[in-house]
Amino acid sequence: MIYLAFTDKHGIFDNETQAFADYSEMSVWAKAHKISPTKLYNTGRKPTDKRYVAFVNYRHFQATKVTKATFEAHTTNTVKPARTFADVREDAIAAGDRNYCAPLAIALATDTSFTKSAEMMETYGRKKGKGSSVNMITRSLRSLGFKIEDQPQFAKGTVSTIANRLEADSTYMVQVRRHIICVKNGEVQDWTAGRKHRVTHVWKITA
Repeated sequence: MIYLAFTDKHGIFDNETQAFADYSEMSVWAKAHKISPTKLYNTGRKPTDKRYVAFVNYRHFQATKVTKATFEAHTTNTVKPARTFADVREDAIAAGDRNYCAPLAIALATDTSFTKSAEMMETYGRKKGKGSSVNMITRSLRSLGFKIEDQPQFAKGTVSTIANRLEADSTYMVQVRRHIICVKNGEVQDWTAGRKHRVTHVWKITA
């Protein structure tokens, strides 16, 4: 696991933290923010040290080495902001993907990275830059440890009204023609928000 905690130009820590499963996942994030992954990674411990933890100022490439205990103490009371459609879309673009609505929606629904979501979908047949089938989507969600419950009573109307008809504290995957959308905590996490795309299928996603 790689942990990054950010500071401002004065070296004061803000409340933004980021954790990555591995270097590959961190690299996608770094490229999306126009940062050299190697330079960012090497501000901390040696790349071969799996215990790598560092406070990193990604604007100025300044870092102070700390122990894992210090990092965890700093982040104990920090609430990590939920990732949005815009955040995950940046990761997808940085990864050079296209037609990525399914892995993007899965990443948002499951609070996982775009990289992990896309790799899981590749396991079930999706090709990078290509669309996805419902079978690929449902199998990927189950493999990530989530349950899928069909919600036919909501499979009507348009995207502009779907959030008002779903439980505000739950997560859903909503299908429209040739597109899949995540609706989470009462918000449509997609570029189709507020538009008249007709809803054809709805699934509730639970851990």
